[in-house]
Amino acid sequence: MFSRVLAGALIVGVFAAMPAVSAGQPVVTQAALQADGTPSADSPAAIRAKIAALEAQLDAQLVLIDDLQSRLHTNERSQEAVAHSGGSGNKQQAKLAQQKLRALSDEEDALKAALKGAREDARRLRHEIDDAEKALRIALRRPSVAAPNQLVLTGAMFGQHANHNPAGPGSFLNVAWQNFEAGQLSGGNLTLEDISTYQWTIDHTRPRGGSLSHAKKVFIDNRLGELNLTQSNTTGTWFASFWFRTQSLARQQSGKFFRIWGDNANVYLSTGAGDLEIRGFSECESCSPAPFTVYTSPDTFADGGWHRVDVQITEAPDRVAVSLDGKLQWQRSSTLAGAELEQWIPSSLGADGHTIGIGGMLDGPDLGFPANGSYEFDDVFVDYTVARVELGNASTWDASTVREIQVAQQWSDGQIVARLNRGAFAPGQTVYAYVVDANGAVNPLGLPVTMPR
Repeated sequence: MFSRVLAGALIVGVFAAMPAVSAGQPVVTQAALQADGTPSADSPAAIRAKIAALEAQLDAQLVLIDDLQSRLHTNERSQEAVAHSGGSGNKQQAKLAQQKLRALSDEEDALKAALKGAREDARRLRHEIDDAEKALRIALRRPSVAAPNQLVLTGAMFGQHANHNPAGPGSFLNVAWQNFEAGQLSGGNLTLEDISTYQWTIDHTRPRGGSLSHAKKVFIDNRLGELNLTQSNTTGTWFASFWFRTQSLARQQSGKFFRIWGDNANVYLSTGAGDLEIRGFSECESCSPAPFTVYTSPDTFADGGWHRVDVQITEAPDRVAVSLDGKLQWQRSSTLAGAELEQWIPSSLGADGHTIGIGGMLDGPDLGFPANGSYEFDDVFVDYTVARVELGNASTWDASTVREIQVAQQWSDGQIVARLNRGAFAPGQTVYAYVVDANGAVNPLGLPVTMPR
């Protein structure tokens, strides 16, 4: 263990002897934790700043509502005056009055529509402020000691990771990352679709270990409405990972909890309605051998338990692979054999401009299953490469039963800087650092890191 100050940043880390590796595997020779001095999105300071910004937006919205109400009142008085004047004049005056009344009526409709929208925006902002204030109360209960929030890995053969963040250089290199700790559904390049948004909430009950907040969707009156990412500059490779929880088997209705869309196909995963296994299908008309629905998986979502789902997709070679808690459940490709010999992804998915979404469909009681189940999500990660950094709970990659993705901010062949994602790891716990390169190769032996207290 070592502790020292370098360039104004507190660094805490662990050195370990470099393990023997096979050619082509990433080599991690040093793992260190450091504090960069930047408040995290779930820190009290960051949440207070967010509340202030939301309150400023609400104030502006209330001013707009007052203005619209005033203009609507003026419009109503004008209509009364025109109606009165038109009734006491000749036919020409009456005709002009009718034309003016129609114009005023159209203006009234537009004002009412604008007022309705402004009131809905104000209600939404009040809900967001309430959620942020809840998150602030939770954050204030956490220890205030500054802790390391970056993981720095040094070594060789890490390969490259381009900046896929559509927002440009900044907080992470991957396409999307949302852990919901700031008390907001939209964020990290994910956006809540404008369909029955009231069915989605930030939930704090029975959270995953180390987490304070997560996203929850229930069925109220519409099966649709997802949290999604609009894709752009795709590479032909996709990696999506998220923690997922259903309700008990007796309560969980059917639905599609993950879906990726393109011009030429879409692939979805589903569960519920009699079992909690992972089902899936590709709607690809040009694919050969043609896709068939996957109805079963070796493992299943446990009643009320959190599970990590990983989805890996490539165009060349075509492949869809789904894992649960680090274990491959099923895969399909035209390059495989037996039951796995199916093409699910065309040579060009045509994904740009389409979405990757979670929680997009949750059925109602009309299909004969209970509607009191839910889908819950945490730590949603999307990228256009499989290259990533993970911390595992065991000294070898294969033996790690819990892995937490670390959010890379800088990446070169010899060094990676990632935002520390504690996940379910406890303060003081020894975990192990792993680098997965763009080909899927990983250092088989991890380098130990002690989680900050």
